[in-house]
Amino acid sequence: MIFRVLFSSVCLVAFVSCDKYVNKFDSIFGCKQANAVNNYNHPADFIPTEHFENVGSGVNSTFFRLGIFGKSDAVIRFSKVAMPYNKDTLHEIVIGAGMNRHTEVRRQIRNTVVLHRNHVLKKIPTPQMLSELEPFVLTVEFVQGGLVRLTRDGETEPFLEFSDPSAEISFNYIGFSNWLSKIIFFFDCPVYNFDVRMDSLRV
Repeated sequence: MIFRVLFSSVCLVAFVSCDKYVNKFDSIFGCKQANAVNNYNHPADFIPTEHFENVGSGVNSTFFRLGIFGKSDAVIRFSKVAMPYNKDTLHEIVIGAGMNRHTEVRRQIRNTVVLHRNHVLKKIPTPQMLSELEPFVLTVEFVQGGLVRLTRDGETEPFLEFSDPSAEISFNYIGFSNWLSKIIFFFDCPVYNFDVRMDSLRV
């Protein structure tokens, strides 16, 4: 307590905002890390979400936290199977798409690792959402009935909601990819401030 008072006094005397030096990487403490350093068509490793240790459960939804560190075009893919390369349907969210100008949701059918078809479900402006100075942390929530919500840490309202009336959005597996710049993803992050927590996902 004494140290905190003295530190605050130093900040006031030096006319420096102590908030300026807050460690923004505290938000990803306890997360696992995956690096996307290849390219969009490189086969992604799909991780079974049932092995996640940090999962939240609402009245009619399941959610978990993710972190993203990079310049632009962070690709998050959700699939029903571990290797969706045989005309399988999956869904991907590209945060910071178009050189960090918007976020895009796509339904994707992959015939092979390389050959695929994208159908854009939603596109919203999210200028400069990603940063090379601090991680962007969000909660992804899957609501019964097919709605998906994305909410930024520290906010209560989602910045993106979407669904797909033509295909099931399954989150059995999650994969990470990138476009032009390298991206570091943080997943299975601790879920805070929720009374209910599940040890594994139930789809």
